[in-house]
Amino acid sequence: MATGTSGILMRLTVPRPAAGTWSNFSHTSHLFTAAQTLASLATLALLPPLCVIYVVPAVVGWFCYPLAKRVTYYPQAVLGFPMAWGVYIGATSMGADLLNFAPLLYALMSVVRRESTEKSGLSLILEALLEVQIDWPIAAFYAANVVWTLLYELVYSHQDAAEDIAAGVKNLVLLYVNPDAPNLEERFGTMPLLCRLAFTQVLLLAATGTLGGFGFGYNALAVAGTAATLATMLSRVRLGEPESCAWWSKVGNSQYAGMAMLAGLSAEYVGRALQQ
Repeated sequence: MATGTSGILMRLTVPRPAAGTWSNFSHTSHLFTAAQTLASLATLALLPPLCVIYVVPAVVGWFCYPLAKRVTYYPQAVLGFPMAWGVYIGATSMGADLLNFAPLLYALMSVVRRESTEKSGLSLILEALLEVQIDWPIAAFYAANVVWTLLYELVYSHQDAAEDIAAGVKNLVLLYVNPDAPNLEERFGTMPLLCRLAFTQVLLLAATGTLGGFGFGYNALAVAGTAATLATMLSRVRLGEPESCAWWSKVGNSQYAGMAMLAGLSAEYVGRALQQ
């Protein structure tokens, strides 16, 4: 069993030099992970205190993701939530409190410091949670990024399908595998799902612009531009070829769809700055 698992891990990391190198040195990889954690904590210490509260959901998501393939066929969805949560963390680092988490921070600080109040610590925390608000334009943009993560991770995970089957772990792609297909390209029936995800992402980006009152630049670049780039990716990616999946999900996806969204947001920012 150990030999079989090691063989699977080696096949998984062959086209990924960094992963292949670190997986051969367990102690070194643990030290590397610890160093990354310390660096993240050091970065967090430089940000406003409110960021601590906003980081918690992301940490929970990151903790659950490595275990997701053991319990669900939707690990990409589990990954999408903490990946996209950076939208909120980034805004909070700039001084915004998009979910009104400040009362929750004060309630937790009161509990930690054991400050004398008329209410119990639990009551303070529950009242603070009831004050949480939703900024709908940001919520729509966050949801668009969750779907985006699900989309490109689903493309990426096609190259791991055979190894996931051998290892006995779950993957959304495995729900759409046709092992009797005559060729590799027809083995995966995920293209309709990928198209629906792309449509949903574009729809959520359009909703972001509508709810936020964004102008032509955002809609032309972030909405129409993302639609065009995702259509290009889905028309050119070869789901039966690992190299194609890896390139379009990581390099092509970030350079095209990612840059389209960045350009749209930048255009909106510049447009509003010029109007002031």
